[in-house]
Amino acid sequence: MSGKWGVDGGREWMEWSNREQLVIPMIEDVSAAEKIDEIITTEGVDGVFFGPADFSISAGVPLQTSHDKVISALKRVVDSANKVGKFVIFPVGFPQWEKVEEVKELGVHAIEIGHDVSILKSVWQKTMKSFRG
Repeated sequence: MSGKWGVDGGREWMEWSNREQLVIPMIEDVSAAEKIDEIITTEGVDGVFFGPADFSISAGVPLQTSHDKVISALKRVVDSANKVGKFVIFPVGFPQWEKVEEVKELGVHAIEIGHDVSILKSVWQKTMKSFRG
């Protein structure tokens, strides 16, 4: 929501937003996890976003986001980020609250709790169920 469309936009906010950009590469492939120390220390990189679903496919364990290959790579990414004072974001499907606690224990710094499509899907499914109900 970089322009705060429909919320609180305006020229001041746009100018601030342009000055305060974040650079957050996505770690979604085995080769990226293997080079995490190089990626995380690249000048201008603020942190990384670990994509477990795509990573699992790359690791040969499609959509098994709790597989040891995925979790061990996530731990490696978190350790690398911690060494240099940067952050790791991890996505959790909406509303999978138990997964939030799991990844917090692994040291993830920020959690994406769903995104617009998954949240809207959940809300509309609940709404339609109540109408039919």
